[in-house]
Amino acid sequence: MPLIPKIVSTPLKWASKQLLNRTILQFPKGEVHPDIACVYCPELCRFACPTAVASGNDAVTPSNKMALLYKEKRWPGRGFSGAEPWPLFDCTGCGRCTEYCKYEMPVADRLFEARAQYAWSEVERVLPQIEKLDRVGDLFDELGQLDRAAQKRKEFGGGASQKVEEPRELFFLKRSGVQAELRADSILRQAAFDDLIKKCAGKRWLVHESVWLSRRLSRFEEVAGWVERAKQAGVQLVLPFEHGRDCIDCGGEGAFRLLFSEQARVMARDFWERDQHRVDGVLCMSRRCTEHFKQSLGGDVPVVYWGEN
Repeated sequence: MPLIPKIVSTPLKWASKQLLNRTILQFPKGEVHPDIACVYCPELCRFACPTAVASGNDAVTPSNKMALLYKEKRWPGRGFSGAEPWPLFDCTGCGRCTEYCKYEMPVADRLFEARAQYAWSEVERVLPQIEKLDRVGDLFDELGQLDRAAQKRKEFGGGASQKVEEPRELFFLKRSGVQAELRADSILRQAAFDDLIKKCAGKRWLVHESVWLSRRLSRFEEVAGWVERAKQAGVQLVLPFEHGRDCIDCGGEGAFRLLFSEQARVMARDFWERDQHRVDGVLCMSRRCTEHFKQSLGGDVPVVYWGEN
């Protein structure tokens, strides 16, 4: 019997929120992305969020995380109800929620900014690991550790043009006003490209592009061009299926996989298991995600980074 009211109430709840959005609800002062919008939205982001799908926890849907942040700002000390603000950190920054959002709410940016104000004790546990992995301060910045991020940036240097190996580092440095350029990627050298083609020959490869990198760096066309070039060279590349939930982030790009390791493993395994029936391995376009796939899938699944020679 409890199932029947739920089946009836869910569409009614959605319809009522749609009515509010289109008629009654008006935002003051011409605000484009007010936090309160997430309190009244129809939650179109729910199944677009890979962390919400992997955890199965409604508390980490984008709309609920933003609503939580709004309540804490409006009623300090009451929004989190005395608990630690861990949901604010349960986000990879992929941006899929913004794509599906009625208001185009920049959820990831808001959550990343809030982390500098609302500390979570679990972050202290991973800081030693972050210290080893973070060369330029991008991971510290993601966790709201702004002083440490600035120190890393200072140690890295920024006077003359600096070269980095990770596209994510390039994005962070440029956003921070540091002159930087991507080191001449091995995939652009014909000899290295030919070596990769030989390594991939005879197998079908599932292409993984970090959603974070695609959106933040706007490199969709670059990736599409490389895929076409590899196909013309004889590599059998397969793009991931778009399923109903269509959550294709593996959780391996940033600090998320250290804070929420089990969720990140589930996301990586889900990405592989949905398409494993038609491929032999994963061809990954992010060095950090490549390492994450290797750890999550074990040694039985071949995982290759597109920049390896």
